[in-house]
Amino acid sequence: MDKEYLKKVIEKEVRRIPREFRADRVVKGIIQCVLYQICTSEGLQPVPNYSHPKFRDTSVDLIAVGKDLSVVYSFAIDQTVTLQAVKGLKFFEDSQRYFITFSRLKKKVEESKFFLEPGIEHLDITW
Repeated sequence: MDKEYLKKVIEKEVRRIPREFRADRVVKGIIQCVLYQICTSEGLQPVPNYSHPKFRDTSVDLIAVGKDLSVVYSFAIDQTVTLQAVKGLKFFEDSQRYFITFSRLKKKVEESKFFLEPGIEHLDITW
C-alpha cells in the first residue's frame, strides 16, 4: 500500500466533512472507514477494532486479512502515537504496520513519535 496515496485519500475524505462536524472521534471514524474501503478494494477482509488473543488489553483499530487468513495490514489510529497502540501493533509483525496520527498539535505528534518502533510506518494526517 502506497503511503503517500493513503495519506492523500484520507486527507481528502476528512476535508469533505464540514469543519463544524470534525471532532476527534469523527476524524478517527472517517480514517477507519477509508481504510476499510481501501482494504476491501484490494480484495482483503477488513476487521475493525480487533483484539489479539494474546493482548486483550487493547485493540488495533483495523486489520486486513487475506484469503489465507494471514494479516496483510494492521493499523492504529490516534491523535498522537501511544505506547499501548504500538504494543498492539507488535503482534502483527508479519503485516505492513501503520500508525496514523491526526492531531492538530503537530509538536505533540512529533514528541510522541518516540514510541514508534522499526517496521511501523507513520502517517500524520493534516486536516
